[in-house]
Amino acid sequence: RLVCYAGWTDKYAALLGNQNPVAAPFYNFTTAEPTGVVAVIAPDEAPLLALVSLLAPPLAAGNTVIALGSGAYPLATALLGEVAATSDVPAGVLNLLTGYAEELADVVATHRGVDGIHAAGCAPPLKKILEEGVAENLKRVRVRDVEGEGWFCNGCESPLWIEPFVEMKTIWHPRAL
Repeated sequence: RLVCYAGWTDKYAALLGNQNPVAAPFYNFTTAEPTGVVAVIAPDEAPLLALVSLLAPPLAAGNTVIALGSGAYPLATALLGEVAATSDVPAGVLNLLTGYAEELADVVATHRGVDGIHAAGCAPPLKKILEEGVAENLKRVRVRDVEGEGWFCNGCESPLWIEPFVEMKTIWHPRAL
């Protein structure tokens, strides 16, 4: 899954951006840019695969990720941290936390330095905390349903998983007549 998203890093912008037709002496381009800092909250089910599946799309978009791994199985998060520390991931790009989502969800949702949230397998009270907390500062939230969007489907490797973590910027450029 990481190799798949690594392959999307230089291709998703071409799929999501475009050149818009304008009836004026201008060119109009829409480009995808990273959102900023995205918090990831992984479920307990399939602790390593779920964590990788949730943090790979925001990383592929060029965002910084703060990931909260499985509270029940923190070893998977710690091992991924060891792999990231000894790989070519720049310092500060991938930040991994272990703990319980119920204790940290309110902090993540209301923190003004976090620009988006990617979570899965959240119980209704946790989902409510995330949705109400982000209403104050209007960050993007994508809470996935583990049963409907399981970790073993081909849809998990789609560039549509990257799209919620980019901002679309439109550029107007004058052209000669």
